[in-house]
Amino acid sequence: MAGSDARRKVIDRSGNRRMPVGVADFADAIQNCVVIDKSKLIADVATRGAKVTLFCRPRRFGKSLAMSMLRYYFEKPVEGIRTRAYPGLFDGLAVMDAAPEVLAMHQAHPVIFLTLAQVEGADWEETRDALAMVMADEYGRHRYLLEGDTLAGDQRGYFHRVLSAQEPESDLRYTLSRLCGFLGTYYGVPPVILIDEYDCPIISAHNEDKKHDKGYYDACIRFMRMWLGRALKAGTDYQLACLTGVQRVSHESIFSGLNNVDVDTALNHLYREGFGFVDAEVEELLAYVGRPDTMDEVRTWYDGYNFGGEGVYNPWSVINYVRSGFQPGSYWSNTSGNAILKDLVANADAQTREQVVELADGRSVEHELNLGTVFGDMRTNPEAVWSQLFLAGYLTTDDVWNPDAARAVRPMRIPNHEVRESYRIEIVDRARAISGGRGNLERLQDAVVAGDLEAFGEALDQVLGHAASFHDLTLEESYHDLLLGLLYQVRGYRYVRSNREEGLGRFDLRLDPLPENVGRLPVVVVEAKRLSPKVARGVGGEGLQKVLAPLAAEGLAQAKRLGYARSCAEGPGEEPDGTIAPAQALAWGIAFRGKTFYAACERL
Repeated sequence: MAGSDARRKVIDRSGNRRMPVGVADFADAIQNCVVIDKSKLIADVATRGAKVTLFCRPRRFGKSLAMSMLRYYFEKPVEGIRTRAYPGLFDGLAVMDAAPEVLAMHQAHPVIFLTLAQVEGADWEETRDALAMVMADEYGRHRYLLEGDTLAGDQRGYFHRVLSAQEPESDLRYTLSRLCGFLGTYYGVPPVILIDEYDCPIISAHNEDKKHDKGYYDACIRFMRMWLGRALKAGTDYQLACLTGVQRVSHESIFSGLNNVDVDTALNHLYREGFGFVDAEVEELLAYVGRPDTMDEVRTWYDGYNFGGEGVYNPWSVINYVRSGFQPGSYWSNTSGNAILKDLVANADAQTREQVVELADGRSVEHELNLGTVFGDMRTNPEAVWSQLFLAGYLTTDDVWNPDAARAVRPMRIPNHEVRESYRIEIVDRARAISGGRGNLERLQDAVVAGDLEAFGEALDQVLGHAASFHDLTLEESYHDLLLGLLYQVRGYRYVRSNREEGLGRFDLRLDPLPENVGRLPVVVVEAKRLSPKVARGVGGEGLQKVLAPLAAEGLAQAKRLGYARSCAEGPGEEPDGTIAPAQALAWGIAFRGKTFYAACERL
């Protein structure tokens, strides 16, 4: 494809500068909207030799528009049936520089085009019926087959049963493979199969099974394996097939028996520019709409994904940013309930929640990244959640070496400011929930910073009475986790840090002021202690307070003795040896037993 790199990527044939928000039809987009030319994907799919290609990318990264583009390029018009052949649709696009064999495929094949985005339900029966309607619509689009003489009598009967959307499941299993055969016979050339969002039924099944445990997920997996397997197996007469989704779903053997599937994820490099926008494309787009000065803001908010070694922007957010008058916002995050992120924050253990806070603070965490994991794996394998967050677009990695290494441990990070806001919101919402509301959470945080023992005690009493179960507070880590959530995003401070080496030991929690607040706000160090059951046995009421008091004092002394507040000032208040000037640090020691606590505080 010589010369394609120098070709203009921003296309606006209408000249109206309309952003294609919510436009999934390629003909509509290319004729009426501003689009980024991604047509090189057509040539790549046609020439790279894979019989079946599965593209796994996060939602809203241009998968549906790409599949529509493939359909318009490959689909052969039918005289008298599809009267619009859309002449000139691809004129001036990169695909027109492709090799002759690619150009020969233009409007030369019948196409089966399915989107499973709405194939979902409360149980398997509802989902099966939704799929039957999708197949009825696609059979209806090819109703002209009934007017020809290539269908035998029993095939016509089957065709009519599918059109009714009332066929039994035994017939539904063959709808894809049989339509493939019908079209190949009619045209004399093999069809192209395009299935957008193939994993939506599986995701729906997982979510409903998690709520009701009704076996919906297993039934869905069994059906999809048969439905796809019969159509895509070796020996079936089709030209090529492309599927898109978020999930790879290989572990469930959806593609069992198929050795011709090329799975392309965000780790792979072959199609790395096919989905999402790269830096040069965003620069050209912003220049076209007259706002090149916003490039740095767009980069901060929406860049940061690494697809096969290429830096990638979230396309949905970029076009919404332009459409909304160049106002930054959480456009991508707001199109979903962020269910997987909510589950992670709500159900994580102390170590995982600590890592979530580290991610929100701009750091990375290392975990095994296995893209063959599916939602069902999270029931039995807590590590699977990190792979799911990566697939869903909530994490990215710069380690894309050896993408097929299923057990590779890779550093992962939040890609950009927009996604970081999603983490922040979930963490803050959880903190408010466990604290009894925003007001009490802010009172507790203000008291910690001010060293106000009385206000802190009242606020923490409400927390322990409102949200914490006595049975959940059985380990010192339980209290540490509770305080970690409560001290997340304190006004005027960086994100809370946890279990880090400082001085001569490791502090439990520490709050460091933002650079502009150093010298005005104190560094805060918190040590949490739990009274052992053996010591607490038979002690209650005021007696328990008396036993907890020296334990809190021990935590306070530990913070002072081991220098947990050292080396944490930059600017006003910093002493020559790197320690904090007097009155610029606060140490808290808090001792717990069940829902009873004793707190001590001292300025260092």
